[in-house]
Amino acid sequence: MNAPIALFVYNRLDHTQRTVESLKKNIGADQSTLLIFSDGPKNKSDFEKIKILREYLKTISGFGEINFIEREKNLGLAESIITGVTEVVNQFGKIIVLEDDMLTSPYFLTFMNEALDKYEHETKVCAIHGYAYPEVKSAFFQYFLRMSDCWGWATWQDRWALFQRDGYELLTQITNQKLVELFDFEGSANYLQMLKEQILGLNNSWAIRWYASTFLKNKLGLFPSKSLVRNIGTDGSGQHCQMDHSMDIDLSHEKMILSDLSITEDQTARKQLINFFNEKIKSPGMLDKIKKYPVYLLPKILIKKIRNFILENDKAGYFGNYRSWEEVKNISTGYEHNTILNAVEKSLQKVKRGKAAFERDSVLFYQHEYSQPLTQILKDIAGSNSSRLSVLDFGGSLGSLYYQNKNAFSNLDLFEWCIVEQDSFFLAGKKQFEDGVLHFYRHISDCLNDRRPDVLLLSSVLSYLENPFHTLESLLAYNFKWIIIDRTLLMAGPQNRLTLQKVPPSIYDASYPCWIICQNLLLNFFAKQYNLKYQFNALGGVIKIKPDHEIAAFKGFLFEHK
Repeated sequence: MNAPIALFVYNRLDHTQRTVESLKKNIGADQSTLLIFSDGPKNKSDFEKIKILREYLKTISGFGEINFIEREKNLGLAESIITGVTEVVNQFGKIIVLEDDMLTSPYFLTFMNEALDKYEHETKVCAIHGYAYPEVKSAFFQYFLRMSDCWGWATWQDRWALFQRDGYELLTQITNQKLVELFDFEGSANYLQMLKEQILGLNNSWAIRWYASTFLKNKLGLFPSKSLVRNIGTDGSGQHCQMDHSMDIDLSHEKMILSDLSITEDQTARKQLINFFNEKIKSPGMLDKIKKYPVYLLPKILIKKIRNFILENDKAGYFGNYRSWEEVKNISTGYEHNTILNAVEKSLQKVKRGKAAFERDSVLFYQHEYSQPLTQILKDIAGSNSSRLSVLDFGGSLGSLYYQNKNAFSNLDLFEWCIVEQDSFFLAGKKQFEDGVLHFYRHISDCLNDRRPDVLLLSSVLSYLENPFHTLESLLAYNFKWIIIDRTLLMAGPQNRLTLQKVPPSIYDASYPCWIICQNLLLNFFAKQYNLKYQFNALGGVIKIKPDHEIAAFKGFLFEHK
């Protein structure tokens, strides 16, 4: 019996039509069950596109049976595929998977079904693939690689059961077993970085986790020597796909005869793929298929300005992997340097007088932008709290976030913003910036004796504490109802990393110790006492630590007390 075909679609009518039309021309299509998974809209603008697409889907014919699974809510591509594949294999035992931008050869279904039958009981084989990489030429009609791909593939229920959702666990196993080079095809591909980006929420790839899951079990994928699939989503319209024609390949219009292969990795094919990846990296603008992308789209003016400062010269950025705070402190100017206070104080005075819209790290911005999504989170909290918002901004400088966002809360029944800072900032804030809403304190206990804040805000502060988790432990003891972490540098793990941060001279001439915190350690620390309600990519984006280019990302979280 032919395997059921699962087709995952979203809102691209033209691509979907081309995919369906090519699939209909397959030998055996009229004897196959087609299950179409239509994801729900992400936003109002996609609603009409999805409505039109679903009207088209109802007109499809040419298959043995057609079933529609229409999601009311948006699951996202990753969850849509993970959930859909699981449902299908649990019912049918096997599956052929396509997305809405895959053109197929007329012999695609024949090859996939014959290979599924041939290797059904060969558990070393994790998947069958329809796509053939350019420049990989095997002596046989097919070849095995220790990898799983996502461009037109098939698998069985017991093999799909290997799929591991937890990217951090996969990363830990790969690094602990010293398999990074093998996983990255001897350094020619950036698969480990993709996995780290998935952990950090910079991409939502199910495919990198599928590859990692099967790789760790030492499984093999079967690939054809001539491609039976062509991805038309590399025109820039596909999720995680930017404009990239280096992966384009002509479709084969010949029947693929199954070879009797030894179920071992084809080393010749592997070397050819490594060469292809290496050449691809050399090409200008050509990176891997799966790209990092922001889950939350930040204001363009802020992105441009912040990135320009970070990239203005090679002397600025995040450096090293130090053993002790004292070691970094001895080679830096430190946070207490008057240069920082003077620069922030001067800029914020201009904001206070209306000469600038807001400031960030002493940098002035003249076009007003709320600090999203932080502003919306605070609005939601106030809405659920009888129009009352009391914030304790721990390490909040002289009120940068207060001045940037205060107009959004002017209609609340109660609005107060309390800042706890080191002595020099406390004295300056108390003297020059305190008003009826903004208040400054030396210690948390002073603030709590005076007021009852519901929200603890930690924006760009944890990385600059000598013992961030010790401080967090003290803060959690106060049992704030909500805790917001914003603009905090995190890495995929498995440990925290201590770096030297050098500020671009155009901001101010300073350097200081900076922790890049392991995201998994941070989330686990909160898990006993708080529920994670929301996470987002924060202002600052992705950085690379020098000199080894390890990635880290500015992230944010909203926690609510259990």
